[in-house]
Amino acid sequence: MTREIPHNDKSLNIQKVKIEKSLPIINDRETFIVETCSNKNVLHIGCIGTKIERIKEDGSENNEMCLHEKMAEVSNNILGIDIDDDGINELRNKNPNLELLSVNVEDIDPSSIDPNLDLIVLGEVLEHMGNPMKALKALREIAKVNDATILITVPNAFGLRNMIGMIFSHTEMTRLDHYYYYSSVVLNSLIRDAGLVRVKQRYYSLTLRRGKFKTFLKRTLFNKIIYRFRPGLSEGLVFFLKVKNT
Repeated sequence: MTREIPHNDKSLNIQKVKIEKSLPIINDRETFIVETCSNKNVLHIGCIGTKIERIKEDGSENNEMCLHEKMAEVSNNILGIDIDDDGINELRNKNPNLELLSVNVEDIDPSSIDPNLDLIVLGEVLEHMGNPMKALKALREIAKVNDATILITVPNAFGLRNMIGMIFSHTEMTRLDHYYYYSSVVLNSLIRDAGLVRVKQRYYSLTLRRGKFKTFLKRTLFNKIIYRFRPGLSEGLVFFLKVKNT
């Protein structure tokens, strides 16, 4: 792989990169994704995500919609793909109207994708991939079909919770199914070398499924004060990408 910035004496020096401020913090990542899909033709990579248990603890059926179902309600057309065969079958049985495919994104034939594709969503998936560069290059080829936009969200390596855990208790806050954690600068470098370009960046805060008091505290103290001035400490990154012009 050829890097745009070669490994020379200058590039190997430690660089201080000023983190740009973005628009106000996104309070609810899932709602933001759903709203972004409105009236668009969408390809959803990693559509299974966190499974919603079909049966609640009290024995009643759980009819809560997963993220992909919410996206399907507002989009014009949507194709969901995932490598989780069992999850695909379970979601297909729950909602037979969904168009789902069990396949690795690296194996998708771009010519088989809807030529009217507007948006590719890769939400909380890239950190699970063993070869993110290969996956991004595959997405680039798919996006070329109709100059589609790619929306990526990933956890932030420098999220405040991670920093506090390391400083005060020397513990790492992570998930064992994550291969990578990305910072804004590192993710942008990966994207650039994959032949993509960042056209917009946002940050998100995790306030979904919290109690009323915790949600209020998070949105007022953290989102409106701390993250307003230091968005690089928020829990996650949101990148909008386009294929780089050659």
